[in-house]
Formats: sequence, C-alpha cells, structure tokens
Amino acid sequence: MEIKLLSGALGAEINGIDLKDCSKENWTEINKLLLEHKVIFFRNQNITAEEQLELGKHFGPLEKHVYVK
Repeated sequence: MEIKLLSGALGAEINGIDLKDCSKENWTEINKLLLEHKVIFFRNQNITAEEQLELGKHFGPLEKHVYVK
C-alpha cells in the first residue's frame, strides 16, 4: 500500500487497497487511515454502485439525499 500525503495536516491519497474487498481487515485499515488523515482519496477504483453502498454501510446508516434521487 502506498500513502501519499496531500497537505501538511489533512488528506492522503491511498493506492494499493481494493475497495471491493469488504472484509473486516480491509475495513479496519481504511478506518485507521481515515482517522489518521481525516480525508482520504482512492483513485482508479472500478466499483459498482452496489459495492459502493456496501462500503458506505461501514461508516454508518445510509441516508437518501433530500434533493437527489
């Protein structure tokens, strides 16, 4: 895994992690990176809408946006 810091105190680009992998170990690593860097970016991830929703559920309950269908 490669972590590229984007600014002094906030943000990192993460390469070498597969967002399709919803295992507990992968989620633990993503959560650790988020807590450490506050904002994280994953480039070139080819995931479906369903896979993105599964990943999002790890962060908490999903909500529908009032103005976006």
